Amino acid sequence: MTITEREEHWRGWLDTIKQDITTVYLWRATWLAVGDMVRANSEIPPSHFWAYMSNTYGTSQAIAVRRLADNDRRVVSLVTLIKDLRKHALEITSDWWLTLQPGADIREFARFQEATTNHFDPAIASQDLERLRDAVARVKKYVDHHLAHYDQNPTREIPTFREIHAHSIRLGRSSASTTCY
Repeated sequence: MTITEREEHWRGWLDTIKQDITTVYLWRATWLAVGDMVRANSEIPPSHFWAYMSNTYGTSQAIAVRRLADNDRRVVSLVTLIKDLRKHALEITSDWWLTLQPGADIREFARFQEATTNHFDPAIASQDLERLRDAVARVKKYVDHHLAHYDQNPTREIPTFREIHAHSIRLGRSSASTTCY
């Protein structure tokens, strides 16, 4: 596969990942806005509906975080994209990078460049993978033990909405602090 074909491949993955991240943000914004409206209206009583909404929201967001951090090479995820960038680091050169951004300054690539080379530093991808795995580990464990499967020894570490929001691949911060369920 040429770098041009690989670029097309990566762009397809990025479209999928972008849609997932956009959905996470939109659902988060909706959840927070509805929560603000409910808190502002003291006439809305607690009900099964709000428990249902909380459960549905928490589940969908946790699964979205898990999906973006999926390590399976057969799926499109942020992890598989980063791993593929690392694998093909020698092909990601400053010359190729400049073809993506006409008029860009070659010096801008230097922060991604392996010292004394003209290609992407795979150590950057490795560091990003490590940070990503650390950031989502608790949410992933929760999804794997409670949502995707009924683990015989499930984790007792239930993430809060705050953690799920923060670990939506570090996309944002939330003021919510209650557990998902």
